[in-house]
Amino acid sequence: MNNTKHISAFAAANGYSGFRSYFHEVFASEDFSKIYVIKGGPGTGKSSFMKRLLREYSEYAEEAIYCSSDPNSLDGVILSGDGGRVALLDGTAPHIRDAEVPGAIDEILNLGEFWDSRWLCAKRERILSLTDEKKKAYKTAYRYLSLAGKMKESEIKAPAISARTLAEIVGEIKADDEYKQQTRLISAFGKEGLIRLPTLTEIADEIIEIRGGERSMLLCNRIADYLSDNSTSHTRFPYALDGSLTEAIYIPSCGRAIVCYPPEGKAPARVIEEVQLYPAPDRTDIERCRVALEFSSEMESEAQRWFSIASELHFELEEIYSQAMNYSLVDELYAKKSLDILNIIKS
Repeated sequence: MNNTKHISAFAAANGYSGFRSYFHEVFASEDFSKIYVIKGGPGTGKSSFMKRLLREYSEYAEEAIYCSSDPNSLDGVILSGDGGRVALLDGTAPHIRDAEVPGAIDEILNLGEFWDSRWLCAKRERILSLTDEKKKAYKTAYRYLSLAGKMKESEIKAPAISARTLAEIVGEIKADDEYKQQTRLISAFGKEGLIRLPTLTEIADEIIEIRGGERSMLLCNRIADYLSDNSTSHTRFPYALDGSLTEAIYIPSCGRAIVCYPPEGKAPARVIEEVQLYPAPDRTDIERCRVALEFSSEMESEAQRWFSIASELHFELEEIYSQAMNYSLVDELYAKKSLDILNIIKS
C-alpha cells in the first residue's frame, strides 16, 4: 500500500463458510511501532475513538478499516509518518485480539473501565437475552449463506489461460527489491447485502475489468500467483463471500487495478469479456446454472434479512451500554493517547 493515499478497506467478512477474519494479516505486530487494542462492550465508544483520531490526524492516515457488519463503524485505523506506523483496532468479538507483544508493541485500551458496572448488572437479564438472540440470528444467517455457497460452488469453473495471456492482461510489471504481498477486503456482506468500497476507483490510475462474475475471480487468483512468481508487490482483495476467490488486485508500482466487477465512477481502461475466457455453455448447462443461481440468490436474501435482525439487536445492546458509560473519562484517555500517537508517528 502507498501511504500517500488513504486506503479504505475491511479486515473481516461474512461468507459462505462463516465469519472470516484477516486481522492477523492487516495488524501483524512486526509491521508497527505501536498497536493499541481497544476493548469494551458495544456502545462504549471504540469506533468513535478511532473516527476522531482519523479525522484529527488525517494527514497521517494510511488506512481506515471499516466494520463489515456495519460499514458506518470502524474496526481499525492505521496512521504512519516518518517516525513509524501506529494501529488502533477493535479487539472484541468476533475478531478477538489481545496484546501479542505486550508493552513493546501492543497496548490494551479498556473502555470498560469507564462504565457503571452496577447499572449494567441491573440490566443483566436483558443483556443476556439480547446477546443470545443476536448469536442465534448470526447462526441462522450463516446457515443460509452456507446453502447459497454450496449451490454456486459447482457452477464455478476454472478458465484455461496461458502464461502469455496472463502477461497480456496484467500489462507491464517489474520485480520489486522488497517484494510484498498484502491482503485487504473491499467487499462485505451483511444487513445491506453485498457492498463494495470505492477504494480502487479512488486510488488506481488505471483499471482493467474482467467480466465473468465469480468465475472470473479464479482468473484473478492466477494473476495474483503470476505477480508473486515475478516478485511484483501487490495487494490481493479476496471476495467477501468466498475468501478462496480474488475479486481485485492492485499493483502500486504502476497504479494499476484489475477488478472482477463493474467499477463505479471510473471507466475501465480495458475490458476483458467473459466470452474470451470460457467455452460457450450448452442449453442444459445454462438451465442448471440459472436454477442454481436463483436458489443461491434466495438464500443470500434470507441471510441478509437475518444479518439485519442481528444488527438491530446489536444496536439495542449499544444503547444499553452507552447509558452506562462515562464518556468524559473516555475523552481524557483520548487526549492522552492521541498525543502519545502523534509523538510516535512524527519522531
